[in-house]
Amino acid sequence: MAFLYDNHHDTTKSEIEINIINCINNEAGVFEAEIVLNSLYRYKTPSFTIQSDDFLQFIERTNEFINSDQEYLHNVMLDPWFDIRLFRNRNTQPATYTMIIVLDAGLFKTDAISTSTGPAICLEVTANSLMSFHRKLSEEIKVVTLSYILGLIDFDR
Repeated sequence: MAFLYDNHHDTTKSEIEINIINCINNEAGVFEAEIVLNSLYRYKTPSFTIQSDDFLQFIERTNEFINSDQEYLHNVMLDPWFDIRLFRNRNTQPATYTMIIVLDAGLFKTDAISTSTGPAICLEVTANSLMSFHRKLSEEIKVVTLSYILGLIDFDR
């Protein structure tokens, strides 16, 4: 499980949890996952399939954003309409970022919008907490992939 906590977690109790449950197709990089949003309420998605490339692209783009002078990053993962927006908060030490995550986000023409069916959460995070979250998510993908590969091997032969 990869957790990302709000900087003020003691007060807000806001966090996101991503669980990579298992690997469905290693060659295609398809995983079964679930997401839990915790804040004033707890929302757990039903398990869904997602490409590992979507998570890896999110990690790469976020790392590039942290090391740039960009003010804003919009990163959309196609499954399950996982919409992530990241804003740089100026004049904070250490540097902080506002992250808005919308599940089941909709599209209106070319704009992503929040729908009445899509829960959302807003977190204030540091670069260190984002990097830790990325490491844990990457590790979880590797462990689940390795478990899948080992499950295909017949050790009794």
